[in-house]
Amino acid sequence: MTSQPTNDIHRSNTSIKSVARAVALVQCFVDGDDTQSLTDLATRTQLSLSTAYRLLLTLCAGRILTRDPETGRYRLGPVLLAMAQRAFSGRGLREALVLVEDLAARTGESASLAIRDDDCAIVLLTATSSSPLRFDRPAGARVPLLASALGRALLAFAPAAGVVGRADTMPSMGPILDQVRAAGYALVDDEQFAGVRALAAPVFGTSRRLEAAVGIHGPISRVVDERLDRLATDVLGTAASIGALPTVVNLASE
Repeated sequence: MTSQPTNDIHRSNTSIKSVARAVALVQCFVDGDDTQSLTDLATRTQLSLSTAYRLLLTLCAGRILTRDPETGRYRLGPVLLAMAQRAFSGRGLREALVLVEDLAARTGESASLAIRDDDCAIVLLTATSSSPLRFDRPAGARVPLLASALGRALLAFAPAAGVVGRADTMPSMGPILDQVRAAGYALVDDEQFAGVRALAAPVFGTSRRLEAAVGIHGPISRVVDERLDRLATDVLGTAASIGALPTVVNLASE
């Protein structure tokens, strides 16, 4: 067995580092503004302006990103948009969005569907409450697992091997997650945002694999105790309906 030449190893490591940096630039658009400047992107990724610029040139050449010639700001390109549209249609998100929107309409509260990504939940779908007093989570938002109903629903019902991260080092979370499992849904008050109450349930696919979590969130003044049973029934029903969609597949992160 021959060893790889040292210069080839160096080139390989350099290429991997460049890919990682390019990925970091693209990820800035997940929870950032729709358009961002070179300075914004370099600052967020801790890259030098020259390095960020070279990588952005490559990403634009591959149509992963595009650059507005008038403003100089970058945005998602046609390749990523086409991939997103394909995932939206092929993984059942179009049908799931209808159910999330129906949940918001029935409860009068904003609704979201999220999947897990390490120690966060990423919001994939959202529907806004019709009330002027509301709490919204935009699509692409990253939500802490431990301080959100969506996150706790994902944590509590994850396979044993998937319950990793800070929850393991916080013994106080054990009883809380036990309560979530016993109730079938997570309820969070005033944890991440003052005055907001959220309720979320796990979404299991047809193979009983945990795929996502769906929930509602609104002001505590409106999401009162007297409504909780009805709201929980609505959320659990929506979770079951989304999970029963034959096209909802492979939403969960591995």
